[in-house]
Amino acid sequence: MICDGGLIKNAVLALLIVNIDNLPVGLYDEVFKAVGLDVHSFRPSSIPLPAASWPTLGGMIDSSQRLVIFMDNGADSSVPYILDGVLLDFPSDIEIHVKPT
Repeated sequence: MICDGGLIKNAVLALLIVNIDNLPVGLYDEVFKAVGLDVHSFRPSSIPLPAASWPTLGGMIDSSQRLVIFMDNGADSSVPYILDGVLLDFPSDIEIHVKPT
């Protein structure tokens, strides 16, 4: 594997942060900056970003914005590359089946 800044080249990764402890988004920002991942994180041009406005995977790779970070709770505009997962509503073909126990 060829890595660049901790990320595998020619790959786009999505990370969902489950902020169960309601930590401030700024604490996550400090960690991402400390390890240099903030510079590889996708920063949308606007919020909300219409689905048709998302860059292609190739465009993300070419611009070195190959990490897309979503947070389920506590994201705000103070850290533009940690996206509020609640605001993003993408249609999905994935079905989740839960069996009662």
